[in-house]
Amino acid sequence: MIRQDIGRSFKNSHESVQKSVRNLLFCEVISNTLIHREYTNPYPAKFIIEKQTVKTENANRATGSGQLNPENFSPLPKNPVIARVFKEIGRADELSSGVRNIFKYYHHYSQNKPVLEEADVFKCIIHIDDSFKDLSIHGGSQTGGQIGGQISETQQLILSLIIENNKVSRREIAEKLKINESAIQKHINKLKQLRILERIGGTRGYWKINT
Repeated sequence: MIRQDIGRSFKNSHESVQKSVRNLLFCEVISNTLIHREYTNPYPAKFIIEKQTVKTENANRATGSGQLNPENFSPLPKNPVIARVFKEIGRADELSSGVRNIFKYYHHYSQNKPVLEEADVFKCIIHIDDSFKDLSIHGGSQTGGQIGGQISETQQLILSLIIENNKVSRREIAEKLKINESAIQKHINKLKQLRILERIGGTRGYWKINT
């Protein structure tokens, strides 16, 4: 549930901030451990780093059993006071966002989906393939390898908006960046030429970022 407010990077176009996607992922994992722990249970919280997996185990007040995914589970605030504190200091947003964000970031690490298992001991397993290549968020956009050096700051901001919403329209991008649509189209064409960005489907389709 750690919130990285990407939108803040748009307020000052001169600011350049890099955030490791790996750090974002594990901030979510650790944050969930703190917010959802059953503190009356003496079972110790564990964070286990292995060659191809990272595992956490945490005492839990289970409301069910089985694996979680962001589409079919109903979140329950297990420590609402702690969750409220995290929200007040700007480190958490709405309920269940942590699970959604873990699934959002995992694919940079493995073809395998993460395992989040609801039980009296909550378990989270993140798989890391040998081919893993850490990415960063630069000016709000994901960049890998030399991508950050190939594109302009405006193009990075366009990518950041697409990361937030892969169905965002050119008009919406133009409005948020205060740039006319024809200029946005030129930047999008450049991103397509570099094979960083592609459009899947037509008007009702979505953007895909290749990293």
